[in-house]
Amino acid sequence: MQDPVFLALLTLANESLIKIGHILGEDVLEIIQWHELTIYSMNEKLWDEVGGGYKAFHIITKELQPLEGLRTFIPLAGEVPTQDQAECMLIELERDLFAYPINIWEGWLLYQGLLRYDFNDLAAKLRRFFWESVTEFGCYENFNAQTGEPILGVNKAQSPVAAALMIDFLKAK
Repeated sequence: MQDPVFLALLTLANESLIKIGHILGEDVLEIIQWHELTIYSMNEKLWDEVGGGYKAFHIITKELQPLEGLRTFIPLAGEVPTQDQAECMLIELERDLFAYPINIWEGWLLYQGLLRYDFNDLAAKLRRFFWESVTEFGCYENFNAQTGEPILGVNKAQSPVAAALMIDFLKAK
């Protein structure tokens, strides 16, 4: 499966490698090429024009597979979509953002992506949702998008990862 969430994280890693390489004075041309090829391939192979988001590609069946919840929008974090694609995604996001359970990891990535494309109003709504949910219920990883209540899975304890991501949300403007 070619997963757009994994590939979006790969683009973020590539960006970091490029920055580190520049700081160290290293030749980063090959990494830049990988980065550009990853973005190009995602847009050619995984972009769903009709759905306004990204889908996974099943390597064996050679078919695009829908993603659950907000995962289709995570490539915004890696600055994968063109501005036109991102604006198409914004229309879908404005409709779907609070229609699915929201995982704080995915929410944080989505928030970063919204900021990259200057979708500041929707980013602020998402940040406010997490702030209100965590303030009322605690630092859990999954939340009901309508009520803000935590969705407790196997681990019913609060999450230090969620707390760390909330600290980052708080640092944001």
